[in-house]
Amino acid sequence: MIHLNKHCKIKLSHIGEQKTPVIIIDELLADCHPLREFAQTRAQFEAEKNSYYPGRRAQLPQAYLDTLNTFFIQLIKQVYKIDGTVSGLIKPSVFSLLTRDESALLPEQCIPHYDSKLPRYFAMTHYLNFGEFSGTAFYRNRQSGIEVVNQNNVKDYINAINGHVQTHGMFEQKYFSDSSDMFELMGVVPWQENRAVVYPGGLLHSPYIDNVALNVRNSIKQGRLTANLFIDLTDQPN
Repeated sequence: MIHLNKHCKIKLSHIGEQKTPVIIIDELLADCHPLREFAQTRAQFEAEKNSYYPGRRAQLPQAYLDTLNTFFIQLIKQVYKIDGTVSGLIKPSVFSLLTRDESALLPEQCIPHYDSKLPRYFAMTHYLNFGEFSGTAFYRNRQSGIEVVNQNNVKDYINAINGHVQTHGMFEQKYFSDSSDMFELMGVVPWQENRAVVYPGGLLHSPYIDNVALNVRNSIKQGRLTANLFIDLTDQPN
């Protein structure tokens, strides 16, 4: 059975010059083993086709989503000061496993990214396996100064990326980690089994892959396995 840990430990990290709140939750579930066992024995992993995620994904069990939905909606509303009645729309929610060799990465997979420019869209990454994997990192684009992409600055961000490519050429074909001449590393939430990280979808981020051999493994049991939720807090219809 999948149960929320009523005694989980919640703390905030304020990222970058904008001090964007990132929620870190340790010991999220009472026991992570049932979720890992589901991934290993029942989940149907396939190569990701609908996004630029460089690996394999599978649907999360509905029991996991039911357990976390209300908890995350209430927590996000409190931390990010969202008033009113909202409905939490959990978008395609998946197990994720990094598997793609660096030699096969697309350009979009070689730089930090954002999940959405909508103001009430949030992402959650839940670290599932034991191991010394790399965590999640957050970045600032140096050319534009943008840390959080939104509807007002997305064109400036895209122009900054395109301008850099035109001047310096295409991105180096490798997983991203430390600062570059294009992105400044603002902070990393290290890997810890059963730790969840919640952040706005527009915050520039990436898995912090400083050791490819350790983090990129085609093994559900021994790889960098995460659960990923995407939560859109939209106004509740009258």
